[in-house]
Amino acid sequence: MGQEKPQNISETVYDPGNVTIHACRLNHTDKDGKKNTFNLAGGLDEFSVTYNTTDHSAQCKIVVLDTEDRLADIDIGGSETV
Repeated sequence: MGQEKPQNISETVYDPGNVTIHACRLNHTDKDGKKNTFNLAGGLDEFSVTYNTTDHSAQCKIVVLDTEDRLADIDIGGSETV
């Protein structure tokens, strides 16, 4: 009557417990071609990573509270890294 074990690893849920994120930076290139780093840690509200072992893919979702509207100046073009 206990909890059944998953059939395969893709059904396993990872519970990180208590995680502290000390740094989160967005690396991007501005309209003049200059590389910039934007610190997101101060406004970080939610951070989640989902892995799909069937499709061999990962999805990262970051929610940032941007009260000063600083992220509006970044032209997101797909080359950014976090």
